[in-house]
Amino acid sequence: MHVSRRYWASVAVAASLAALSVITARPVLLFGAAGLGAWLIARQYAFVRGATAVDDRLTVDLTLARTEVVVDEPVYAALNARVTGSTPLAISITAPEPVAGRAPSEEDRSVSITRTDQEATTSFEVSFPTAGTFRFSRSAVTLSDPFGLFEETIRRGSTPSLTVEPRAPREIHVGRGGDRIAAAYGEHATEQSGSGLTVAELRKYVAGDAANRIDWKATARLGHPYVREFETETDRRTVLLCDHRGTMAVGREGETMLDYAREVALSFVSSARELSDPLGLYAVGDGGLTVRLRPSTEPANYSTIRRKLHDLEPTRSEGRLSTGDREPAMSPAAAHTATVRLKGDDADFATTLRPFFRAGERYVRRIDGDPLFETVRTEIGRLRGSVWTVIVTDDSARRHVREAVKLAARNDDRVLVFLTPRVLFEPGGLADLEAAYRRYVSFEEFRRELDRHPHVTALEVGPGDRLDALLGAQRRRRARA
Repeated sequence: MHVSRRYWASVAVAASLAALSVITARPVLLFGAAGLGAWLIARQYAFVRGATAVDDRLTVDLTLARTEVVVDEPVYAALNARVTGSTPLAISITAPEPVAGRAPSEEDRSVSITRTDQEATTSFEVSFPTAGTFRFSRSAVTLSDPFGLFEETIRRGSTPSLTVEPRAPREIHVGRGGDRIAAAYGEHATEQSGSGLTVAELRKYVAGDAANRIDWKATARLGHPYVREFETETDRRTVLLCDHRGTMAVGREGETMLDYAREVALSFVSSARELSDPLGLYAVGDGGLTVRLRPSTEPANYSTIRRKLHDLEPTRSEGRLSTGDREPAMSPAAAHTATVRLKGDDADFATTLRPFFRAGERYVRRIDGDPLFETVRTEIGRLRGSVWTVIVTDDSARRHVREAVKLAARNDDRVLVFLTPRVLFEPGGLADLEAAYRRYVSFEEFRRELDRHPHVTALEVGPGDRLDALLGAQRRRRARA
């Protein structure tokens, strides 16, 4: 309980009356001081009783119109306060200001309850500039007595949570050679025909077939509508292998290669949850393995994988980057040794250097060779039984990607590879359309090389508008020639 200035002013008046009574020898002033003191005590007792009664009869609810939004997307919050029975106290309720979020002023987030109005409601907008899960604290309830002598603030009410996800990249293209795939790429194969990813047969169109399953190339070639049948899904243990090395940072903010790769991986999480498929996640950075989640069908596993995917950020190579005749970059082991040596050094130079070496401590396991290949060899290779490996990476280290894919498919296991063409993400990469097209052709040859493996399906992932612009410009150039 807090007392106000008015209370202390009343105490000062009582003390003055008592002092004047002694100085002037007038007992009546002493009675006045005693009466004022008794009144203050009575008001304090009444306030405590009223506050206790309000605490028992007050209900405060803070609700959100939605529980999932994207970064900077506003969501409405509603504050409702209700008290049963009359109360002599003034009640003011203020909704909390979200941590790391944006909200209106305190006045716009507050309601008041009086003797005549025993229920009050207000709504306001909140938004968050960063992704994550945020929980609101309890609302602040301020109780005041009618004479402004006492005040008490308590925390009451619900504590809703809000999940804020990053903005998804625009117009995600998944396909082959500029052609989008019609089937959902989160499904997997069995011996039954239906909708899936692996082609089972090509047959003539019949009434009732979905239009999006028509193979337009075969239709144009054969002169009659044809439909491609795909192998349908069945339970299969799936492993996501996501590359978030520094090379995946290419692209505009929110639309990097990693952002597109993340969306593809998230689609597999949703598909696996719906099909109750065992799902695992392995993520690799420049220094090694950063996430190791073995396949599981536990409900919490899917949520954990989604959270880990959202948390992925491009890593960076440790140590010095060499130029020309330079020394090799510092190895992970050397970086760890330097970290240990710097821990006890408080000098300015050591303080400046320490964060550069500490960054590597997040790794689950250090890898000296190519992290993608070594993760397939040492982690996925240890999983017993049939495994469907889904590799999401870029085309910058083609030799290592080729070897990792071959290794993943060596036991006749299915491998699905998603490649992000670097040329579609580089700022100004389409300035020279002819040079960009040559680079895309080189990428497409590499993708087809992987796709020719009997147990491998290789697909491209990127911004559809940029790919359409590149291929459209090439078609117009050929038409003019």
